[in-house]
Amino acid sequence: MRFVTILLTPTESTFDPIVQAFADDSAVRRQAVDHIRMLDDGTGVLLVQFDGERERAEALLDAHPNVLAYDISEVDNSLYAYVHQKWSETATSFHSIVQTHGLVVDTPMTFTEDSDLQVTLLGEQQTIQTALAEIPDTFDCSVETIGDYSPSTTRLFEQLTERQQEAITVALKLGYFRDPRMATYKDIGEELGCGPETVGEHLRKAQATIFAELVP
Repeated sequence: MRFVTILLTPTESTFDPIVQAFADDSAVRRQAVDHIRMLDDGTGVLLVQFDGERERAEALLDAHPNVLAYDISEVDNSLYAYVHQKWSETATSFHSIVQTHGLVVDTPMTFTEDSDLQVTLLGEQQTIQTALAEIPDTFDCSVETIGDYSPSTTRLFEQLTERQQEAITVALKLGYFRDPRMATYKDIGEELGCGPETVGEHLRKAQATIFAELVP
């Protein structure tokens, strides 16, 4: 089984108006879409993870014309919104392609610092290529990674932010994690276009996330 991780940037309308409403409000910060499903009646349900003010999130959902029902829960200091909603045309077109070709969306779907949606799709190589070719011009689609699917490593890497992923990748390439060490924060920073202190912060946070998942 193969996987492809893509970045989707809607060019004509938002992928999901409700998720976008969270992004446009300073009191609520979206983190990921943990689950998503299109229903037979054309509506959809999704589970959105976010941080911020619960009351403000409720106000946004109450005011949104596409929301049919919702429920918010707090788990481990994060907020999760279960939302039953009307799909946007942009989202409908994407999900139709995924369903038509029998692909699996590997959740969570995450957001980059530029608000692009990072999606990993699973399936056969030829099927993935065919589906990508059918993504309409309403999306700016770029392929980030493609390869053989390994659930543990793929999920773990995608828990990192975009900059943490870049820092880890460059550090590995330059030999930072080798013994003896072959690169410094400064070397990595020159590749990433940032200072040594920023590199150190990215690597420490990335390692903290990885070790938290590996240690029972």
